Amino acid sequence: MKKFVLVLVLGLSLVIGHWSLVWAQDGEDGEVEGTATPAAEVKKIDYVLPYPGVLPDSPLWPIKDLRDKVIGLFVFDPVAKGQYNLHLADKRLAAGMALIDGGKRELGLRTLVSAEQYLSKALEKDVEARLRKIDTATLDAQLSKAVRKHMEIISEKAGEEALRDATNIYNRIRKLFEGKLPSF
Repeated sequence: MKKFVLVLVLGLSLVIGHWSLVWAQDGEDGEVEGTATPAAEVKKIDYVLPYPGVLPDSPLWPIKDLRDKVIGLFVFDPVAKGQYNLHLADKRLAAGMALIDGGKRELGLRTLVSAEQYLSKALEKDVEARLRKIDTATLDAQLSKAVRKHMEIISEKAGEEALRDATNIYNRIRKLFEGKLPSF
């Protein structure tokens, strides 16, 4: 019986934790013109999103979500935790895109909000690492591209109202962490 449970748990973790890549469309220079406002013109950002795996509309979603939270409890280094939160933000972003494309707009928008919350946590860990005098160059570069990619996706998929909400989130993040983050 113990072997069966062990095999079941390992099998589920392999299925749920499947890692594949989705390539984003290449942009000319990967920059965003102007400021982060709904009227801002957004270019394609060269940033790779992870495969979302199990989507929030699946009965397995609570298991995946619990697994992600448990793993997060065991990541102690602020830079590693920031990278982990950024990875979760990117997975939620890809999941939200898939849901919206699949006709489940309301659930997709809630998933995009979750992505932005994880992105905010990643930014907080970046600031924490800087206060501890830990090198954050790698995380800064990842965050810089990730923020622009998130704005690009939200502006394409979520519509004007969600873009306005996301812009408000980014403006609050910029104000909160002003001078402590790389330029977006």
